[in-house]
Amino acid sequence: MAQARRRIARRILHSFGKVMLATLTRTTITGTSRFPHHGPYIIAGNHRGIMEVALMMLAAPTEVEIIGAGDIPLDRRYRYFARMYGYIPYRRGQLDRSALRAAQDVLRSGGVVGIFPEGGIWQSQRTSAHRGVSWLAFTTGAPVVPVGFAGVNEGIHKTVTLQFPRFEGHVGEPIIPTEGNSPLPRRRQMDEFAESVLDHIEDLIPPWDSNEHHSAVWESFALEVTVYDATGRSAGTAGRRVETQLYRPDLIARLIHLPLLVDAVYFNLNRRDVRPLRTSYRRQRVDRVLRALRVLIGYSTRTNPAFFSYRLGTETAADLHRSLLSLSRLLDSVEDPAARVRIVGVYRFRMAGDSVATEWRRPRRSRRL
Repeated sequence: MAQARRRIARRILHSFGKVMLATLTRTTITGTSRFPHHGPYIIAGNHRGIMEVALMMLAAPTEVEIIGAGDIPLDRRYRYFARMYGYIPYRRGQLDRSALRAAQDVLRSGGVVGIFPEGGIWQSQRTSAHRGVSWLAFTTGAPVVPVGFAGVNEGIHKTVTLQFPRFEGHVGEPIIPTEGNSPLPRRRQMDEFAESVLDHIEDLIPPWDSNEHHSAVWESFALEVTVYDATGRSAGTAGRRVETQLYRPDLIARLIHLPLLVDAVYFNLNRRDVRPLRTSYRRQRVDRVLRALRVLIGYSTRTNPAFFSYRLGTETAADLHRSLLSLSRLLDSVEDPAARVRIVGVYRFRMAGDSVATEWRRPRRSRRL
């Protein structure tokens, strides 16, 4: 009975999605003839938002079982539709054997699995591919069909607000898993295969895509912290004096410019008390910023220890934790109950072909889906 209800729900969502794309967007999907005539196969795409999940499901000629986040609740703005369609939740930051076995069972029964090798949407630049796509391909022999999506940034918002956005999806040639054809250790083979899948996906993204999915050739982060007394005068400076009291302030600046990490706690966990970290460039009460820091530190150390390490690496995550603690201690030492603090992350970067560096003093936030 549950399976029958799920099939009906998927048909309804699929029909609704097709109508929405046809009437409210300018969507082009090319290369659909490259999808195998039957399963098993894996569809792998780039991941910058939520729209490409819908495009993947609607572009495929058959039903797709999507692997999605299982380590943190889904954003409440689309949680209902995700539950209605159904997906395979994967606890990122660990080897989630139950999720892998569920996806493996789908493939072994001749089904289709959808996966995003980068594993998340916490930054716009390309990140390293994770081994999940390799493990599934190697253990089942299923080919991987790469798909490059374009125009997806804030795609759902632009659709429902009648901006008639332009979306593209370009399907590439299936990639046959090659385990056993190399003298390299199995883990190295999996890493290289996953990166090759991601390379194929990147090659399918058209140049016009406005997403900043290319990495900077040079970048630096710096932090400015200014404490103000009740009169609004500066009670501390943003230069060396404050930074010398913090451990690795550049990591806090980097966190500020990865706003989707704090947004995940704000939206997905519905923790409104972390709001001061989303607007740290404004003057805000010290006690509120301190409370927000404690919420983030508590969640990332006790509730979900892999929250930072999965996304940033174990060593960087440990340093970021120490950095946040040092900032927390600094703010805790402020005695004036009416004091306010302004925390500015300064991001300087240069893209390929740029002669001068660009400076951002506020994060480029994508609050909309």
